[in-house]
Formats: sequence, C-alpha cells, structure tokens
Amino acid sequence: MRTLFLAFSLLALASCSTTSQMQIQTVSPAPSESPIVSSAKTSTPSTENLIDALVNAPELVTYGEDGAHDATVLALYQQNGGEVIPPRKEVRDIVALKGKAIPLLIGCLDDTRDTSAIFIGGYVSGKPYPKVPVGHVCLDILIHISKNLDDNDKNCPRGESELGACIKDGFYFRPDDYTNLGQERPIVRIVKANWLKAYRNGRVKYDYVVTWK
Repeated sequence: MRTLFLAFSLLALASCSTTSQMQIQTVSPAPSESPIVSSAKTSTPSTENLIDALVNAPELVTYGEDGAHDATVLALYQQNGGEVIPPRKEVRDIVALKGKAIPLLIGCLDDTRDTSAIFIGGYVSGKPYPKVPVGHVCLDILIHISKNLDDNDKNCPRGESELGACIKDGFYFRPDDYTNLGQERPIVRIVKANWLKAYRNGRVKYDYVVTWK
C-alpha cells in the first residue's frame, strides 16, 4: 500500500511540473513599444548626400576652352553688368563643411554622373553641349577652396585663360578627360591619387573666404 501511495504521489508531482512547463513555454510577454524614433526622421543628410544634391543642382555653370578660374560654380556672373551672384545652395552646402569638404571632394573626383554644368569645347562642336561629370565640378570647388596649389614655378599672368592654368601639373583634368572615343582615360585616376597623397601629407588645406550671405 505504501509503495502504491508513493507511486501515485510521484505521478501527481510529474503532472503538475509538466503543466507548469507548458504554461511557461506558451505564455510570452507582450512586446514593448520601442522608444526609438525612425532614423529617417531624425538623421541629417550625410556628406555623400551633398554630392548627390550637386548632381541634381540646376544650371551650375558653363565651362569653356578659354576659361581658367573665371568659369567656376563658386562665382556666377549675371550677363548684364557682370554682377557676381551667390553659388547654388548645393555648392554652398559643400563649402560650409570647410576642411571636411576636402576629403569629400577628393573622393568624388572619379564620379562620372552628369550634372547640369556644360562644357563648350573639346571634341564636340555645336549643340547639344556635353554635360560635365560631377567629378569635375568637385575638382572645380576643390581647386578654389584649397591652399598652396597654385603653381608658382610657372609664368602665370593674371589674364591667363587656358583650362587648368596656374594649377600644378598632375592636379587638374579637363571636363572631357574622363573618356576619349568611348575609352576610359587614366588621367582622372592619376589626379585623384595625387590629391589624396597631398592631402594625407598635409599639403592640402582649406583656405577660402566666403563672400556671399
């Protein structure tokens, strides 16, 4: 009898334990509301987005064979009176980064996405004029906001109007230097590598006075 009672007690204990385990396994806590707000609502545009915006900026500039520093996205001129007007917002946003703009611009030198800037010259004559890749627009900004890249060894009169005039050899490429007869040219990669090396060696620094409001 005592043995039968002990067996019955063990059976009842096992049944209770199994029921408890089933309750633990089947009942889960309700998910709590997350306090994290969507990053799309709180994040600011990254520096890469500034280049994307530059690609889509309207009426950036017209580059030409007879232009050196006079054709630039940093100094736009009204046709009547030659009044200087502020650059596009997309350009101003990049310049506002100051020293942080330097590596951003160097990084985009080989970006071949077309912009609203056009180039009158080179191998194409007549309209429609070719669109200028954003990499060259980045080079335009980079040259103008950087210090110590004027080539003082060259005879560079103030009226010099050749493309790339007064820029150190190896630090400039033309708007149409990305391809030649459909083939990629190495000059863009070489220039980018030179800028990157000079920046890492501390030779390229931000040096630009903002005159617009």
